[in-house]
Amino acid sequence: MQIFRTIFSYFKWIAVAMLLSLAYIRLLLGPSPDKETFGDFNIFAAMLYYYGMGYLVLAVGGSIALIYILFDHFYLKNKLKDNPKKTKIRFLFILVIAVVVAIIHYVLEKVVDII
Repeated sequence: MQIFRTIFSYFKWIAVAMLLSLAYIRLLLGPSPDKETFGDFNIFAAMLYYYGMGYLVLAVGGSIALIYILFDHFYLKNKLKDNPKKTKIRFLFILVIAVVVAIIHYVLEKVVDII
């Protein structure tokens, strides 16, 4: 029973990681294409936009979730056993990991031009 509780807890944190990555990718890509810009090709532009957004959200969110789960399993679980503020501390850690992943992604994409 404890294993299912742990897995469900990690699924909640994966959802938080995906929401954080969605917010970052939305800031990165900007608003969705409008009819004035693309005219008759608006549906194709919107399909490409949402496909790219979904792909990036899964990649960046998966990276955030993987780093968080490893960090939580090997470090935080032991440190926060009896702490009443463990959910807030875990959210702070996943937020810090999201910011670090976003900075690394931005540097690799805009500065070094690898991505």
